[in-house]
Amino acid sequence: MPKEYQKLSSAKYFGDREHFYLRKKRARTFALHSHDYFEVELLLDGVGRQRLNGVEYEMKRGSFYLLTPSDFHSVEISEENTVWNLSFDDTMVSKETLEALFSAKNIFIQLSDGEVDRIDRIMSVIAEEGEDRKKVMPLFEYLMEYLLPKAERAESRTPINRAMLFVETYFREAPSLERTAKEVGLSTAYFGNLFKKTVGETYVSYLNRCKINCAKMLLENGKTVTEACFESGFGSLSGFLYTFKKSVGESPEAYRDKQKNAVKPLHFFENML
Repeated sequence: MPKEYQKLSSAKYFGDREHFYLRKKRARTFALHSHDYFEVELLLDGVGRQRLNGVEYEMKRGSFYLLTPSDFHSVEISEENTVWNLSFDDTMVSKETLEALFSAKNIFIQLSDGEVDRIDRIMSVIAEEGEDRKKVMPLFEYLMEYLLPKAERAESRTPINRAMLFVETYFREAPSLERTAKEVGLSTAYFGNLFKKTVGETYVSYLNRCKINCAKMLLENGKTVTEACFESGFGSLSGFLYTFKKSVGESPEAYRDKQKNAVKPLHFFENML
């Protein structure tokens, strides 16, 4: 895998902390990258810009945002700043909240000064109680109430809906049919047949479509063909080239050149569902 590949891993970032990591720090400019974990940040002071899945946001005191494992972002920020950074895996929130996180698209909100102070206090409590996971989990849920629209907290998602959301979040890990079937509580054979009947395409086809849409977004944002290949979850360049051309109708190079002067700030899952 090329050294330019920038996917931050929880194993490296969390260190000896098993499920989450919280710190108040000075943010810095960071090139386009992704994570295999969830991340929440609150800017306490300073200014900057963030490009999240191709959409640009102005950052200032009170900028509060959430990043999922399916998101790509870059940050350009002033040196004088303070930010709370909370990184966590999928065991730190309830199943209902996790499904809402799977559904989340570009969660970036602006808090009032009073709300900033409130969230600042919550982060401080989490930092103090960090050794006791049971105590901090309700605080994680409290933070999610700010970030996630209540409309996303639907309790009646079907197994296929849940599977699609799971794939959209973890497609770069190339989850197998067996893994996703287990995730939604169905047998592998039944799940495969039900997925094709409900979605209108096979599980593998849908998984590849998620990867291709991600690769297109990366190419539009200046990534090389090799970087787009591995950062979107393909295991080999030859497989990527074949699948991309079959899906898009042209090579990744041709697509990148065509889009160079016509970048559209769209999330790569737009219009998929």
